[in-house]
Amino acid sequence: IVVALTEGLVADIAKGSNLQLLGTYVASSLCWAISAGAKNEKIKSVDDLKGATFAVSRYGSGSHLMAGVLASQQGWGKDAVKFKVVGAFKALRDSVNSQDTDVFMWEHFTTKPFHDSKEVKRVGEIYTPWPCFMLAARSDVAKAKAAAFKSVLAAVGEAAEIFHRESKTMPKFISENYKLKLEDAEKWYQGVNIVATPVIPAEAIKKALEALQSSGVLTPSNYAKPKPLEEFVFKELASLSDSKLLPSPKPSAKL
Repeated sequence: IVVALTEGLVADIAKGSNLQLLGTYVASSLCWAISAGAKNEKIKSVDDLKGATFAVSRYGSGSHLMAGVLASQQGWGKDAVKFKVVGAFKALRDSVNSQDTDVFMWEHFTTKPFHDSKEVKRVGEIYTPWPCFMLAARSDVAKAKAAAFKSVLAAVGEAAEIFHRESKTMPKFISENYKLKLEDAEKWYQGVNIVATPVIPAEAIKKALEALQSSGVLTPSNYAKPKPLEEFVFKELASLSDSKLLPSPKPSAKL
């Protein structure tokens, strides 16, 4: 069983992977911070990003896809931003500080210590328009181990309930183990909604597919024929829902 970003799993399945979704792990959106070089005076807000070069960890990654989502939301068109693959998180920070690229996107709380230290500067943010993490497995393995998977997923669901119930101790635990300020750990804890449910919003898959196509991750060459949404889901353990985009949503904490 794998826990991964929704858009990555949807892309792999759309391209023909034998993965299938087992459920929604985190129902809340992921906040991607948009960062520029500390001394870059030309970029001060999202309004300055049309035509910018985005540093990305790899093509098809969240840092790549969400830049395409940003361009779409701003009405710029998919060709209004450029991309350069530079590698992992430190390489992204180095790239904008050398002004080899203009900006990069990375998860808000992971990036915040580098905003606080002024290594890079925050110029904006964007939230995924879908639940940010899903559970998945290879369909052949899920079929062979369906009973065991059902027990595991039930246990993960119970753990998620404990996580939300232990509101007095969890922020301190998160702060100490992930090197975050306690106030930042508290904000993350207040905003995240770990549900570990076998229910998958159909709209989440639709929105991810639209973003993957508009950003060029899915093309006629690797996704020529649209796949029915039902084929993204391992139906023996999970089900599609048309009722809500985010099952039992928990409001995001104000950052």
